[in-house]
Amino acid sequence: MRKRQLSRRQPRAPSAGGDTERAQRSLVQRLLHEPLLHFLLLGAVIFAIWTLLHPAAPGSDTRISITAADVQRMKVQAARQWGREPEPAMLAALVEADIREQVLYREALALGLDRDDVVVRRRLVQKLESLAQDQLPEPDDATLKAYWQQHIADKPAAATLTLQQMNFSSALHGTNALDAARAALARLEQGVDTVSGDPFLLPARAEQQTQAMLARDYGAAFAEQVFALPVGRWQGPITSTLGLHLVRISERVVPAARNYAADRERVRQEYARQALSTAQESAYQKIRAHYQIQIAPDALPAAGAKQ
Repeated sequence: MRKRQLSRRQPRAPSAGGDTERAQRSLVQRLLHEPLLHFLLLGAVIFAIWTLLHPAAPGSDTRISITAADVQRMKVQAARQWGREPEPAMLAALVEADIREQVLYREALALGLDRDDVVVRRRLVQKLESLAQDQLPEPDDATLKAYWQQHIADKPAAATLTLQQMNFSSALHGTNALDAARAALARLEQGVDTVSGDPFLLPARAEQQTQAMLARDYGAAFAEQVFALPVGRWQGPITSTLGLHLVRISERVVPAARNYAADRERVRQEYARQALSTAQESAYQKIRAHYQIQIAPDALPAAGAKQ
């Protein structure tokens, strides 16, 4: 009898199945307290809700096809940029980069990120306007000559100057900039050839400058004074929008009467600009006619009204 009772008190051998169940429960409990799991589950819920609220448009194409022509284009562009054809691994990376760009571009459009974006809008406008340039025919010589006769032939040809200049900056000399320029001029008149001005962004020597070109760089008053200077000696100081200058005119060219052959390149450029502007405006007016445009009556002030 006692022997039977002792046998009842002996502990049972652990069960392998029981240990596995306890380990699984412990793992589940740890995962339930893991912040990363909470984050992933929340993301999955948000994505599911977004998918329900923004279903794919019927018939929307989610295929991205990379053709042999696409790959060849990438090879050509890479060879032009690097001076050699890309290796297979690099070519595969270029293809993957193209796929990534297309995927993200389509998702951006699907999310409406292109809407109400001024930069995107202006870029698309530029691309649309460039289509008019691609469709313009190249003018023949008779067209260019007729344009020259109408717009350019009767205009006097612009004289040009070749000049040297030295700049004297008030930023370096302060109120002594004028004295520094006059002292430099005196040394130049004495034949000293080691005189120099201050460091300057524009070149010390400029060739075949028209008065309009000088006015663009230095200001209209400076250009007018320089074109009145005689040739051959240093003169000044002359004030520009950039400081004080000593100027020496080494050559003045007064062209003869207008000549079509000499003007042809200028004519071609001017004709192209005018033709493009006309084509873009015509295309815009045709497109605009398809839209119903409304401007609030009180949005703009009446003509002549003071702000």
